[in-house]
Amino acid sequence: MSRPMKKRRVSALPPCTRFMPQEGEDAPEVTISLEEYECIRLLDYVGMTQEECARQMGVARTTVQALYLECSGPGRHYSVRRCSGQC
Repeated sequence: MSRPMKKRRVSALPPCTRFMPQEGEDAPEVTISLEEYECIRLLDYVGMTQEECARQMGVARTTVQALYLECSGPGRHYSVRRCSGQC
């Protein structure tokens, strides 16, 4: 039996529920979890270290690393700063 999943703290829901590619780009729709969004926000936008992010979310640093790697795998790199403002 696997370990039960630890609850992850998320500060707030994102202001936008849908993010569009920059003008002129034709990209397929991508879905990311709320935890992935929070991880990207804390690391890239707020500028926290993985350790600080882990403390904020209430998880282990390795969990933060796994969430971030999930979002930045081959052909996937997202940034909270790229929100097109279309909410």
